[in-house]
Amino acid sequence: MSTQRVDIGQTSILWSASPRAPVGTDVTARHVAVVWGDAILAGPAGRATANDVATSWSVEPESPAVYDGYYAAAVITRDGCVAVGADVLGYFPVYYTEVGDVLLAGASPEPFRHHPAFREAISLEGLFTVLMFGGPFQGPCLLERVRRLRMGRLLRWRPREAAREIMHFELPTKHHDDASFDDHLDAVHAAHVQTARRHHPAGESYGLHLSGGLDSRFVAAYLHAQGADIRALTFGRGSDYEAECARAVARQLKFSHTLSEIGFEHYLDFAARCVRWEHLGCGMATMHMWGAIDPSRNLPNRSGNGYNRSREQPLFPTEFHALRKVLTQRAIPAETLRSLARGPEAHDIIDGLVERHESAYNALNDSPPERAWRLFTETYVRHYAASVPWRLSFGSWPVMWELDREFLDAWIGVPIAAMANRVLVETLLTRRFPRLARLPLDRNAHSRRPIAPSLAYRAREWLSFHAPRWVREARKAREGGASATAGERRHFYRHYDFDNPGWRSVREAAEPYRSLLADQFEMQAVNLVLPPPNALGSMPNPMTDGFAAKMLLGLISWMRQHSGR
Repeated sequence: MSTQRVDIGQTSILWSASPRAPVGTDVTARHVAVVWGDAILAGPAGRATANDVATSWSVEPESPAVYDGYYAAAVITRDGCVAVGADVLGYFPVYYTEVGDVLLAGASPEPFRHHPAFREAISLEGLFTVLMFGGPFQGPCLLERVRRLRMGRLLRWRPREAAREIMHFELPTKHHDDASFDDHLDAVHAAHVQTARRHHPAGESYGLHLSGGLDSRFVAAYLHAQGADIRALTFGRGSDYEAECARAVARQLKFSHTLSEIGFEHYLDFAARCVRWEHLGCGMATMHMWGAIDPSRNLPNRSGNGYNRSREQPLFPTEFHALRKVLTQRAIPAETLRSLARGPEAHDIIDGLVERHESAYNALNDSPPERAWRLFTETYVRHYAASVPWRLSFGSWPVMWELDREFLDAWIGVPIAAMANRVLVETLLTRRFPRLARLPLDRNAHSRRPIAPSLAYRAREWLSFHAPRWVREARKAREGGASATAGERRHFYRHYDFDNPGWRSVREAAEPYRSLLADQFEMQAVNLVLPPPNALGSMPNPMTDGFAAKMLLGLISWMRQHSGR
């Protein structure tokens, strides 16, 4: 890690980042500015400099410039005015707090604790917010007076004035309802081509986190089409379904390809990092991705990633209470949290959070399916799926296509009903990249059926389906079940399994401190949600079960760190 610092007047910016991370600085007599990552200018102009950002963001009340790409930036003027912001969807975490006449802001709340004026106390509102939503929905964090900057906001602060979050970017709301299916295909294709060019300029080598699924396959296809020099990396074992599918794509596109498994023996370290640096702001379920940093350091300085394709999933429920269950499924649902919480004050806070969530849904100006997707983006995507890029940035800087306004215009321009169930994107891949559509596709399941299976594949599929029962049962036994056994060939199932050796080591380390929850929670209810380490088999499906237990486990670890025990 490379640690650096710039100062102006009584204000300082300090950071630690990978020595290869794209960090730009601008230090003048009037201001200092730092950009972490790639802030990309509109159109073909390329990447913004720290001076570009300083010139725009240091002026009020004019509208500050909005940039594409995965980045965060801070500008401080000679008179002490501060502006801090991040990418258009707020994937890059920005936290802040005010202590007297001091503003503290950073990518993690952890450094705030070491400022001499900061007084550490737990926030009940933040506690139940983080547990219910898997992160600080609309701002409140575990520590009192600490907030995460909301999606699409820019933080402004002046000496002797309160910090303000001003609107910086709003998701587009224009949908081309009258366009034909082929028109939608052409628009989405053109957006992919343009975004690939803007975010992966010619003349550089790039990494690619190639999972074997559809998302990263799309990125691979368009990067290959523009002739990019790509080195691909897949996490897992050579026998994993993900690895098999990713190898086939890399072979087809002639990409360099390596494989790296994340070991269970490192889970205690991953949990400690997750708790210390993220303060449960991204939940705990994906903590194993802290193990992706070291392998990513072998990639070029920037790496493409399979972007969030949430608009292409089955349509979300539009009745709010059904929608809320979907949005909080990877945290602790309100009903469960209410049974866990102790006392009327806690119950009032939880009820207020549910009302606030519903108010946020009702306040959105769009059709019910679009409102559901927008709330999904703010509630689930930012706190769960978008937790991984920040970790990866310490290895190879993430290139995120959905953090591009022109791409979002095209993507959101297609009505969500036309996107649902991935019909449009699967058709696009089949028409534009038919060879990739015929390759096996990882679906987080034992099936790797291609999007457009060849005649030979369909013949094998027919023979397999009509095989004798004993042959089918033997095949099923070889594939294994949803458990962290040596035979489990689904990478994510293996790592999400609450009974795998890594999670068991974290559970055993936290178990002596379970009583730390007693002040705020009913321990009998806690014991039902979070079984002791020797209780195995209580979470039969790793991809859907265990999220509430993992949140409580993370909270125990966080309380242990903050209690000094």
